[in-house]
Amino acid sequence: MFFKKHLYSIISYHIRFFTRGCIELKISKSAGSLPAMIVALILASAFTVPASAAAKVPAKVTGVKAVKPITDTMISISWKKAKNAKQYQVNYKKANAKKWIALKKTKALKITKKGLKKNTKYKFRVRGINGRKKGKFSKVITKKTSAYDWWEWDCESNNDGRTHTRTYYCDDCWDMYSVKEPCTWEHLDCAWKTYGKNGHYHIYECRYCYGDKEKFEDCSWERSYRNYNDWDGKKHQIKTDYDCTKCDNSKTVTTYKKHTFKWVRDGSIFWYKCKYCDNEPKFNGEELMDWNDSDNVTVRKKKTYKYYMDYYHKTRNKVKSIKYSKKKICSAKRKGKSIIIKGKKKGKCRVTVKMRSGAKYVFNVKVS
Repeated sequence: MFFKKHLYSIISYHIRFFTRGCIELKISKSAGSLPAMIVALILASAFTVPASAAAKVPAKVTGVKAVKPITDTMISISWKKAKNAKQYQVNYKKANAKKWIALKKTKALKITKKGLKKNTKYKFRVRGINGRKKGKFSKVITKKTSAYDWWEWDCESNNDGRTHTRTYYCDDCWDMYSVKEPCTWEHLDCAWKTYGKNGHYHIYECRYCYGDKEKFEDCSWERSYRNYNDWDGKKHQIKTDYDCTKCDNSKTVTTYKKHTFKWVRDGSIFWYKCKYCDNEPKFNGEELMDWNDSDNVTVRKKKTYKYYMDYYHKTRNKVKSIKYSKKKICSAKRKGKSIIIKGKKKGKCRVTVKMRSGAKYVFNVKVS
């Protein structure tokens, strides 16, 4: 009876996240089943976001005021830190304008707007930002640019690698004041100073005060030369030279690797040697060469001639094909490490043996 009395179905529902992690669940009653409602409630609880985990709205910014430097072309303003604010957005406009202009967001508590008109009133307002949350704008302040011409008198580095002091001078009122500002660093491409064998220093220069600072960095190596030399007949020595792409540092790395032998053609001669260091293996005290050559062979009728090819097999240079010009006079085949030529009928025949290296050997056979 209990289930029949409370039998509902959910026709439509949706879950919506509020800014503080709240969830809205809409349920309409009609004929249906209770389990559908239970499932919806479980989903709602699973997607609940605690209010403490959500971003908080920043408090209203206070203490907005104009500070030095204020000249004929720029105005500086500062403000107090607002609760929950990670960044600040500053808007400004002319006193008689309707549209506000947004400046670049900043984490600092001071900003200087340059490029303003002389002897003109401007309005400023500030608000805090925390992710997508934006606080209320501060109280609007009005400040007028100077009616006199101000000039930049000097800009000197404070020798702390971060700031410089800029001095302004007025021609009309003879007033002068100094402002401490962060340096604007520019990298000097030509200024790289080596440090040890594996590092160097960047050198940066401020755009305004020409102060400099250094920053250590590991070298960026680029291969410039590589040399292979036979070491002990079984392996070769590899010497690789590296140069830094940014400074004058260089280094040499030595490694060892086993020979990789293969057949290399030089004109009509095929050499069996290492493809890196040109080392040639020796068999029975003699250097190996595979010549494109020919040989005259005389064999009797129904007899065989055996040509032994031991050094070919030691270098894995196996026979690729065997061809003979007249099948009725002679035949040829490979058996193990040998070429067997058999005479069939009196006459002359040519047998051509091609190797996998590309070399070939020709037998001019005479059957008697």
